[in-house]
Amino acid sequence: MIFGAIMDKNLYAKRVVELNNLPVDEGGKCVIYWMQRSQRATDNPALNSAVNLANDLGKPLLVYFGLFDVYPMASVRVFKFMLEGLKEASAALIDKGIPFLMRREMPPEGIVRAAIEFNACAVVVDEDYLNIGRSWRKIAADRLPVRLIQIDAETIVPARITHKEEWGAYTIRPKILKALDQYMTDIPDSSINHKLRLEPGNSIDLSTVDPLTLANSLDVDQQVTPTPHSIGGLSEALSRLERFIREGLPRYSDEKNDIGVSVSSNLSPYLHFGQISSLRTALAVQDADAPGESIDAFLEQIIVRRELAINFCLYNNRYDSLDAASDWARRTLDAHRTDERPELYLLEELESAQTYDQLWNAAQLELVRFGRIHSYMRMVWAKNILVWSPTPEEALSQAIYLNDKYALDGRDPNGYANIAWCIFGKHDRPFAERPIFGKIRCMTSEATMRKTHWRNYIKP
Repeated sequence: MIFGAIMDKNLYAKRVVELNNLPVDEGGKCVIYWMQRSQRATDNPALNSAVNLANDLGKPLLVYFGLFDVYPMASVRVFKFMLEGLKEASAALIDKGIPFLMRREMPPEGIVRAAIEFNACAVVVDEDYLNIGRSWRKIAADRLPVRLIQIDAETIVPARITHKEEWGAYTIRPKILKALDQYMTDIPDSSINHKLRLEPGNSIDLSTVDPLTLANSLDVDQQVTPTPHSIGGLSEALSRLERFIREGLPRYSDEKNDIGVSVSSNLSPYLHFGQISSLRTALAVQDADAPGESIDAFLEQIIVRRELAINFCLYNNRYDSLDAASDWARRTLDAHRTDERPELYLLEELESAQTYDQLWNAAQLELVRFGRIHSYMRMVWAKNILVWSPTPEEALSQAIYLNDKYALDGRDPNGYANIAWCIFGKHDRPFAERPIFGKIRCMTSEATMRKTHWRNYIKP
């Protein structure tokens, strides 16, 4: 059976979704992997699936990437980082005998043109859990002349291990842990048997292009500039992982919530762009010489919490709206809509860190300058926006806008789930009632100052 090399493996079965009912064209000349979400040449289930299919058919493989800059919150910052990763990935693919075709175009339109131009047998695509990526895949599925096969490549335990939106970590955790032994295993990369020898026309050759120069040439926000010390790509991600295991992991359990102490892995942007796999990261941490409680605490974040966020966005397409809130959360926020706010700030004032709260200002400046906020402080940051906004809807909109505009890991399930948790208690429970928050969990700068080395955080 065509595609048997993928479907017969239990490790891949729940990762596969066939997006149209068209046949695989065994008379075609190649298989195309449409790389969009999982931007790496190793530890990539979507790439492995495409290689296996190509080998089954006795065909070569071509990788396609659509470079599209008319994208919400597109900036030089994120495109420079992404292109650095793609430059490294494309070189690794070429070394494997797999050509890399990158064209500046709308991706779902470009993949259809490429499939026709190169007479594809089938197209394999990595899964995107957000609305824009899903809409692109639907457009392509409707227009492609051959089968489009989607692979969930960014989870450790496949997202469809559960078939519905989960209430919280306490409901998804048992399902993940039950399946974890099966999926927490190192899978060798597949090797292509037949190499494609062609010169793809009208392709951007990343080997001859400077990522920053290319990013600057795009129709993106030039004011959100690249951040210092943030270099994209697998090599940098692996270097950060090694440093985290050596320096941060031993202290992670005790100090991860102390904003004045940096024990973070700083891998979130690399996971966001698919430049490093969560499985590779988790395996390295699991095997580390570190206290068990620290290993468990990190694995809880990268497996349970990260995949809960993916579950949220996959099964609730209103993830960026108050419509995604539970009934109890909507009721309590409605009951406190008219509560007096200590201050109301315009978006421009928030963006330029002009509030009375020096800790919040430091977090906003960290976001603007470095494209990140300490993971604990990001929660305090978003909850203060709720306090300073006239409505919870406006608070949600402003938090998403600021995060997606400046964060290197913006426009990500983790970000949407985290902001939803902060603003309307997603995946959380009701707490004692307070002004403005109602029964939504309250976090304040004052409480954070009492239990952290906050002065280290705000100093220049």
